[in-house]
Amino acid sequence: MRHLARPKNWRVRNKLTAVVLVPGLLACFLATLSLSRTIGDAGDYGRFAALARLQRPALGLVHALQDERDATAAFVAGRREGSHGGLGERRAAADTAAVAYRGAAGAVDTSGDPRLRTALRRASEELRTLGELRTAVDQAGLTQGAIVSGYTVMLSRLMDLGPVLVEHNGGGASAQRARALNALSVAVENTSRVRAELNAVLTNGTFLVGQFPDYAGAVARQQESVDDFLATAGQSQRTLYADSVKGTSVSAAQAIQERATEQAQAGRISIEPARWEKVSGRKIEPPALMAFGAGYADADFVKREGSDVEGVCSRFAWSSDLAAHNPAARAVADLYRATYHSPMNDDAARAFTAVMTLAQAVDEAASSSPADIRSALVNLDVPGRDTIMPWDGVRFDDNHQNIGARGVVEQAQKGSYRLVYPFDVARARLRWPMS
Repeated sequence: MRHLARPKNWRVRNKLTAVVLVPGLLACFLATLSLSRTIGDAGDYGRFAALARLQRPALGLVHALQDERDATAAFVAGRREGSHGGLGERRAAADTAAVAYRGAAGAVDTSGDPRLRTALRRASEELRTLGELRTAVDQAGLTQGAIVSGYTVMLSRLMDLGPVLVEHNGGGASAQRARALNALSVAVENTSRVRAELNAVLTNGTFLVGQFPDYAGAVARQQESVDDFLATAGQSQRTLYADSVKGTSVSAAQAIQERATEQAQAGRISIEPARWEKVSGRKIEPPALMAFGAGYADADFVKREGSDVEGVCSRFAWSSDLAAHNPAARAVADLYRATYHSPMNDDAARAFTAVMTLAQAVDEAASSSPADIRSALVNLDVPGRDTIMPWDGVRFDDNHQNIGARGVVEQAQKGSYRLVYPFDVARARLRWPMS
């Protein structure tokens, strides 16, 4: 076993292993990169709405069951001595997540899609065995391997939903991004399995017969699944991954893994299980989520998603919140709604302002000559109060860029977007950190 006990001989590169060995970070990164973030436009959002609504509770249940499996592995490895401790809390969290998942799954339309219907049925059937599995844990009715396997099968059924849902919702850029999320979900699951293995090893204080090769193989599967994600993901997803899954917990995880490996032949491993639990439970808690238009600009986005997007910020070029206090902007917005039966948005406001700017230039040029109109445009100086935009005005620099233009930031608060920046025109206070 000596050659296996040296990290440099592992199939998994140390740096990559350290990255994926922090399950809390990786799981939170997956949540950060959830489908709602991948949606590129309002059309995609409409096609993927059902998937987005199911994905969140499904991921929540997967993570809760992974946490319960890890705590169960440590509990069983400790010969089931003492109270359940944190296991009871993990079970309660999994039960809560299961209720949310069942509600979302029940709302999915599976007509015309037998694969999706089958995947949902299999996941539901497997979830019904959770009570029996817990009883076996409490009554010492199964071996540790059988118990961990029971959780793993249950998780596999839930994760089978990912590829089926992507196929159900069609192709396009959002489908590609969703496939990358599915690959990352597999990496999270493989990472959680390693956490369960290491929990049991550290609780026992040693690698039992045959346990080290299993552990090394689990770590190897981590590399394969992360490599698959990196090959599937786009550049923005890979960049966010690199920026998110890092820090002191990564270094601490690497140190614990290497130390456990080096002590594999020593008979005893002198690492406190609580230390690994703390490191592997590290979570990302971003103070805010900033979006840039696209699906987030959909007028019904905040209303449809409700409390799930409370506190999300998005950059806009036009603000209905600000327009309500600008008589001209309010009048134009009311006329637009009456004509097109939908609220005014960034694109409509920009187009309207562009036409009005050109019209003013033609008026000032008092000519139909392109050269005269261009000259009038270059010298135009429109104060912000005479536009419907949240701008300082319309004035073009030597590069023909409007130096009076500026964007605004709105935040989802109680079911609608509220203008929170710039502070001098804000109509609501920015909530920081986001809820």
